[in-house]
Amino acid sequence: MTEPQRVYSSSDVPEYASYPASPEDAIGRARVIELPEGEGDSNIEAAARNVGSAIGRVVSRVREKRDQVKDTVDETTYRLRSRAREATDRVRSQAREASRNYSELAQEKIETARSSARDLARRATRDYPVHVILGAAVAGVLIGAGLRIWRENRYEPYEFLR
Repeated sequence: MTEPQRVYSSSDVPEYASYPASPEDAIGRARVIELPEGEGDSNIEAAARNVGSAIGRVVSRVREKRDQVKDTVDETTYRLRSRAREATDRVRSQAREASRNYSELAQEKIETARSSARDLARRATRDYPVHVILGAAVAGVLIGAGLRIWRENRYEPYEFLR
């Protein structure tokens, strides 16, 4: 005897006649379940409607709160970034100003030292001319002797000809 054909169908067991089917075909073959006609608005349907609308309100409120939190986070992030940018700009300008001030101060100190050295040299040449001439002569002799010693101790390129 042959086995009887199955009368039921399940989504677990595909129908190979239409496999793989497009979604439109699957929607067209869907079965419509009709509820038995009885009282138009039973207590179960009213309770289900109430539960569904309550869940819908809760979902709507959760989405609103999520959007509010996201907006608050975005706004706070923007404010913090702008404050950080302002603070870095302030620090940069203060550092630039301090650098400028120290540069001007150093230039003033150098100019003061240069003018005091110039004044000291003028006063020394005016008050002690002989001493200045003797100091220049001694410095010249020392420089000359140092150059001569340095030249004697360095490598001579024509040493092999001697």
